[in-house]
Amino acid sequence: IKNMKINKFLKKIGFHSLMIVAAFTLSACSDHDDVIKLTNNSTIVAFGDSLTYGYGALSSDDTYPSQLEKITGYTVINEGVNGDTAYAGVKRIRAVVQEHNPDLVILSLGGNDMLRKQDKELEENLSKMVEYLLSRNIQVVLLAEPQPSIAFLVSSLSDAEVYQTVARKHNIPLIENVFSKYLSEYKYKSDTIHLNSDGYELVAEDVAKELKSFGFID
Repeated sequence: IKNMKINKFLKKIGFHSLMIVAAFTLSACSDHDDVIKLTNNSTIVAFGDSLTYGYGALSSDDTYPSQLEKITGYTVINEGVNGDTAYAGVKRIRAVVQEHNPDLVILSLGGNDMLRKQDKELEENLSKMVEYLLSRNIQVVLLAEPQPSIAFLVSSLSDAEVYQTVARKHNIPLIENVFSKYLSEYKYKSDTIHLNSDGYELVAEDVAKELKSFGFID
């Protein structure tokens, strides 16, 4: 009788182990299937503030969205607005989506919110935009911006933590330490908070590499 009970217990353990392995396998497959592979007809929208708009670049061809289009071959629409905030972005995102019907949105807002000491509202507004895009089955990639600080005068800039928080909350890809990296080097800046053409070109190269690593482009 004891042996029969032990055998039943071992079979039960084996069954549950098999179910756990199967669950992990299905989860892994699901995560892979969720990746949206861009096609030749796909549209990318770069949605953001002056860093997306390309303030400080010599021409519109030197902005990071324009450079990204050249590197990847995909249509990349620049929807950056000088001085824009995440609060304003919540109102603007719907019209942009309706106009362009993008397959992927690179979202980069928050620097102006932080400069205006609106850090608390920033996470909420970024989340609202992400939730709206995901509800429309649009892939979202978050592009982090630096935390404003006078410390950059003696050391490098760092990304604000809010981008990691939002990316984890919604399980979306995050591109880190791109704007911060190049804004920490004088030779890539047009002023204290904007890049020059060389800086934007490097941003585009880094973004393209990240999009490839995420599996969105070849």
